[in-house]
Amino acid sequence: MSCLAVARVATAQGTAFTYQGVLSQNGGAVNGSNDLTFTLYNAASGTTTVGTSNVVNDSVMTNGLFTVTLDFGAGTFDGTPRWLQIAARPGASAGAYTNLVPRTPITPTPYAMFANAASNLSGLLPAAALSGTYGSAVNFSNGANQFSGIGSNLTALNASEVTLGAVPAAALRNAWRLIGNSNTTPGTHFLGTTDNQPLEFRVNSQRGLRLEARVSINSGLGINLIGGSAGNYVTNGVIGATVFGGGAAISTNQVLADFGTVVGGSRNTASEVYATVAGGNLNTASGVAAAVGGGQVNVAGGLRSTVGGGAFNSAPANYATIPGGADNRAAGDYSFAAGRQAKANHGGTFVWADSTAADFASTASNQFLIRASGGVGIGTINPATTLDVRSGTPEITIGTTANTGGVLNFGNAGHGVKRGYSQLNDVGLYTTAADLYLSANGTATSQFVLKNSGNVGIGTNSPAERLQVEGNIRASGTVSVNDASGTVKASMAVDVNGKGKMTCDYIQVNGGADIAEPFEVRGAPMIEPGMIVAIDPDRPGQLRLCNRAYDSTVAGIISGANGIQPGLMLQQSGTMATGRHPVALTGRVWCHADADAAGEIVPGDLLTSATEPGHAMKAVDRNRAFGAIIGKAMTPLAKGKGLVLVLVSLQ
Repeated sequence: MSCLAVARVATAQGTAFTYQGVLSQNGGAVNGSNDLTFTLYNAASGTTTVGTSNVVNDSVMTNGLFTVTLDFGAGTFDGTPRWLQIAARPGASAGAYTNLVPRTPITPTPYAMFANAASNLSGLLPAAALSGTYGSAVNFSNGANQFSGIGSNLTALNASEVTLGAVPAAALRNAWRLIGNSNTTPGTHFLGTTDNQPLEFRVNSQRGLRLEARVSINSGLGINLIGGSAGNYVTNGVIGATVFGGGAAISTNQVLADFGTVVGGSRNTASEVYATVAGGNLNTASGVAAAVGGGQVNVAGGLRSTVGGGAFNSAPANYATIPGGADNRAAGDYSFAAGRQAKANHGGTFVWADSTAADFASTASNQFLIRASGGVGIGTINPATTLDVRSGTPEITIGTTANTGGVLNFGNAGHGVKRGYSQLNDVGLYTTAADLYLSANGTATSQFVLKNSGNVGIGTNSPAERLQVEGNIRASGTVSVNDASGTVKASMAVDVNGKGKMTCDYIQVNGGADIAEPFEVRGAPMIEPGMIVAIDPDRPGQLRLCNRAYDSTVAGIISGANGIQPGLMLQQSGTMATGRHPVALTGRVWCHADADAAGEIVPGDLLTSATEPGHAMKAVDRNRAFGAIIGKAMTPLAKGKGLVLVLVSLQ
């Protein structure tokens, strides 16, 4: 931009004068409304200003021509050189002004005011020389000279009241005093404008706060608040926007959409409706109702997405969240990424990455991924493996192998329980050593051994046959064995009570219908056969009466209700694997049930625990039922409480 101008002294011969100029841009005359600022300097370059800067808003220009009245205050033109700096911007803009270069030297015309000042008068002036009407201020440097009396435009005002700050309110009328006003009426008395013009508050001649009214077709009248650096701005046409502060001359904060907010920091942008940037540097909230808490170079681009802080984080997906860290990306809807270089690229994924300088990315939707090179500890602050779970005395280390099942290790990765042998769902004990031992005395001597050849030894570590037992085999009745050809000749055993039957092809039990283990159960005196029990977290190896709906710690049903007894009891005397109550782990057993808890029970319904102690109910919430199923109903129960025959199958 450039300007050609001429200055003329105002007719009233005060300190104001008329300034005319022609504003052009890129060689063409500027038309329309423009905001102008005029600042007086004592040199062609430098930062020392003289007098008070003038701001002219919405100066209307035709073919570039404009005329303004400037007033830099008394004593600004004292005979020394002066230069005028002009800056301009479009009238509808709240952005920064463009300085016109070079500064314009002030020609002698304004100095005619200086010629009329008191410095050209000397000696005693007669009263007649001071008579008449004065349109400008009369200043006296001699404190002994005084005026007395009341002017036609003043009411009971004297110099002492001005000095003491005790000017009567009636004399000030609509003025606001530095020490405050009294007897004001909210809604009637106010500081501000009555027309549709912005209101600005300045500090050191720089804008510190701007209030501007804007009208939207959808939202009506709104007030934009722009605080902080004079370079901070709200895009034209936006309403309800707020820039609380921050910013600098070349590091402005900006709001580009309705109801957006930038609280502080620098070079931050809220570019969508309801978007918020709390602070930091170079952060952008570009999604509807998205938010960036702080940090640096963070972007919340999805609908209602959030970046809490950190640096170089991006949440472009809807409802995505990044609490902080660095170089994280939540690119899937409802995803979560945290740490360093965590990439939640799919919907519903949770990705947490440690400080390793490498991407850690999701591969499918709804994953929960953790990269922790120091291990994940549950119940321990010193994990020894990738996942180390500890509770009290027992130690459990769990590991997995890709697409081949799972492994529960004991002590180290060489020994444990493995899912996935010849088929994915096979489960078995394993060891990387030659032999697998089961021992009740803590040693591998003469207990039970499974050799690498497949031979099993009981009482010997060197079985020569598929099954070799060293020692006595005690049975009540007759035990049948194979002949030399392998043909089963006899395989029946009858105990002293005359019960029980066994063959080599299968085991048939006529005196019971379930497989049970004896446990100690907490909950007396309510315990009775047919009640549901769950793992007791306070007593290792023991159970408690179940009293929570969808209890994932459910363990079985106390056997023996309605005349059906356990068919097979598994226990080990002298260890915690024994007790007074036989608990059915599989098979058919009668169970106490509550049909009022979740509705009528019909055969085939999945059953889970109810809030009634020891009772089952229909599982209607499949999400909560996962891991809390006790079995399937085999008989109905229309209402109330009663016994239901259950095919026990813990899930």
